[in-house]
Amino acid sequence: MKPIMNGSKLAAIALTALGTPHAVLAAPIVDYEFNGNSIAATVGSSISSITTGGGLSFDNFANWATGTEAGTPFAIVNGASGPGRFIDISLDATGFEDITLGDFFQLSRTNLTSAIDWQLSYSLNGGATFTQIGSDFATIRTGGGNSENSQITTGAGFTLPAGANDNSDIVFRFNSAPGSLNENGDVAVGGSIRFDNFTINATEIPEPASLALLAAGLGAMCTRPPGQRLIQPR
Repeated sequence: MKPIMNGSKLAAIALTALGTPHAVLAAPIVDYEFNGNSIAATVGSSISSITTGGGLSFDNFANWATGTEAGTPFAIVNGASGPGRFIDISLDATGFEDITLGDFFQLSRTNLTSAIDWQLSYSLNGGATFTQIGSDFATIRTGGGNSENSQITTGAGFTLPAGANDNSDIVFRFNSAPGSLNENGDVAVGGSIRFDNFTINATEIPEPASLALLAAGLGAMCTRPPGQRLIQPR
């Protein structure tokens, strides 16, 4: 007969087998769909909001005509193409880590005068400085509003650096690329766009007390009373 290993070793192995306890909890903490004709996030409105600046102004909501993501976008933003004009999505990620973008978002231009090239960036200090995610990307002029054709995968699955973990001052920014042209071949200074389906995923940061309690509980279950020898059946 073999003695069973002591409780502390068994608890350690159990914790290792569990891996990162919060990993299975990865889920959208912010999701902008706008299908309720509201600028508030469908998920995470308490930790995220949208603002515009540099001459942008919210106009109304519209409808995608076709496509798998047909619905209501945040539309239309007037003057979306001018220098310094942007859409900011704030995020208070207190209590979260592994901040990751969703599979795609939608940003389309709706007329000939809108800027073609756009940028997606993030800030970890409330917008004081920004780091661009990927390269500039070109928007598609939807015209009739074909949402499926307007899906953008730039930044899809991008995970922010460790400095984003438990950070209350994260900002994602969409802005027209400096000097971007419109379809008339001119530097774009006007036009309008539609924005939709922006998702931010994350995992909860485990509380140290919870992990300690789990370890203590496993240890208590497996600790043998003094002088008692636990054996396994043959």
